[in-house]
Amino acid sequence: CRAEKFASEFCCLHPLLENQTIVARAASIEPRFEKSIVAIDLALGEDELWRNLSKGHRSGINKARRSGVKISQAPADPGNLAVFSRLYFATMDRDHAEQKWYFQGAHFADCVDKLTPRRVALFFADAGGEIAAAGLVLHDENTAYYHYAGSEDRYFSLRPTNCLVYETILWAKRAGKLCYHLGGGLTDATNDMLPLFKTGFSPDTRPLYVYGRIHDESVYRTLCDLKREHETATGLPVATPDYFPFYRR
Repeated sequence: CRAEKFASEFCCLHPLLENQTIVARAASIEPRFEKSIVAIDLALGEDELWRNLSKGHRSGINKARRSGVKISQAPADPGNLAVFSRLYFATMDRDHAEQKWYFQGAHFADCVDKLTPRRVALFFADAGGEIAAAGLVLHDENTAYYHYAGSEDRYFSLRPTNCLVYETILWAKRAGKLCYHLGGGLTDATNDMLPLFKTGFSPDTRPLYVYGRIHDESVYRTLCDLKREHETATGLPVATPDYFPFYRR
């Protein structure tokens, strides 16, 4: 980083690899707990995976099935990715998401192109001929990651997302994956409902750590000053005063 004249460095450590224990040995790095993520051990039998679901999720999945919701894997082609994008952006609108979550251009198509279709799996939840929910699972030989998702608000009562997540867990197990990375919420705050939804699929949580360090103090201060000037001039709200690196907030 210093040879390339980087002002600062930020790294999000992998919660399944637990590599914060290795990084912490470096004198200049102090890993900081950020939040918990939900993981699912796919060595468990399907009966145990079902038992690990919360009562509410089991009820929701059964309701979806009784209502005729069908989960299927779909080719990650341009037409299906367009459907997925529509559901994803509708969900971001509904959740009043920050602008950074509105991925620009052909982001999802790029995922398929760069990772190849062997590493991306697209799933749809069909409710009476309409796509009620969708999920994009990124995966390698051992781990599946429920990375992007979207749903139609008007089908919420049928619980298609509950059914979709559970069926993708079973898909990952049957495909020989060892672990399912369900992710976490935006934070560990008690008012963030996303972690509560995800822990309903598994009681297994793992700590996610991050670290940041400044490599060029003078340049870093200059960039931060420019950021403050820009925020003042444009009237941007300051929601995260402790954001690192400050000039990227």
